[in-house]
Amino acid sequence: MKENGRERKSPRTPVDSTSVLSDAELVRRCLAGNEDSWRFFVDRFRRPIWHISYRFTANPDDADELTQEIFMRLLTVLPRYRPSGALAAWVRRVATNAGIDFYRHRRRAPRMVAEDHVPEARLPRRGQPDSIAERREEAVRVRRLLASLPPDLAEPVMLRDLMDYAYPEIARRLGIPVGTVKSRIHRGRRALARRNRHLAGNPAKEAAG
Repeated sequence: MKENGRERKSPRTPVDSTSVLSDAELVRRCLAGNEDSWRFFVDRFRRPIWHISYRFTANPDDADELTQEIFMRLLTVLPRYRPSGALAAWVRRVATNAGIDFYRHRRRAPRMVAEDHVPEARLPRRGQPDSIAERREEAVRVRRLLASLPPDLAEPVMLRDLMDYAYPEIARRLGIPVGTVKSRIHRGRRALARRNRHLAGNPAKEAAG
């Protein structure tokens, strides 16, 4: 655009400086108490953390609660973050460890919530409604099946088949050799398959939970 014979440049859209920060700088600002940076941190990781929480809980209310606990934990352990690693991967590790703790505690004090209590709007907004409902039902079904396994089998199966972690990472998290991880996953899957076949032949028992 020209004005008085001179070309006038269009005003540039302001750039949110927080969105272009490096991981290390974002963490540094959060630790310094910068509220805008912490809000950006929460907004950036809320959805992936909630998704991890839901994988461990199969219930949106519990996923909300666990998500809040994870962010509180992140506030505590944020000084341990090292810039040599990707922040997203580090946050995922912290969230997964919190999920394991939650899962172990819930096995000691189980509480089932009716499936029809799950509101669709609070699930991740990907896919069509039918596929979202199917994922929800599958998550609840798998969670119930896993609850029938002893913890030493259920935990590696959950980390591998629900969280998609590699065998070495599962071994590191659970403090066992990779060979033991593979063996337990194999045994756990076989036990789940037997349990699933049993429930398929007894639908009334599965509905009873």
